[in-house]
Amino acid sequence: DYVVVALILLCTLSVVYIVSINGIRANQTLLDALRPQADGVGENIKYFKKALAYDNTVGIMETREQLAYAASNAAGVSIPKEIKIELFTLARGEMQEQIEKVPNDARYRMFLASTLMRFGFYDEAIFQLEEGLRVSPKKQLLYYQLNQAYTFKGDVEKGLDALRLALEADPKNATARKEYAA
Repeated sequence: DYVVVALILLCTLSVVYIVSINGIRANQTLLDALRPQADGVGENIKYFKKALAYDNTVGIMETREQLAYAASNAAGVSIPKEIKIELFTLARGEMQEQIEKVPNDARYRMFLASTLMRFGFYDEAIFQLEEGLRVSPKKQLLYYQLNQAYTFKGDVEKGLDALRLALEADPKNATARKEYAA
């Protein structure tokens, strides 16, 4: 009887530790990754990598999203090119891994596409957005981003087609009408 109670208690404590404590540590590390570091962005990357090492936590998706956002922002900031490349490469790989785990969630494809566009990878961004539309054909933001990707690439006609499709997907959407008219 005592053995069963002890086992249940041990299992419960293990689950609490794995879920809660690791999650708390991952979140604290993510906050460190998001704070400006005295030693520069390279230190932020180290914190991102450490937060990502808590792979089994519920917050891994948030860490990957924040990493993609940080990489996108870094594209327009004056930091060493090697740091930008390292941050971009890490973000791209992590978002691709997230997409592999949850292939039917267009949200992660949008994050990846946004990061790809900031670094000039328009064809790859277009692919991600089109895949996102395949699984979520009424998601308006995908059409708007697809318009941007095609426009940045220099294919204004296809960009306009993306806006037309957004309007056709939801004719009552005022934003879709406004974007297409503009």
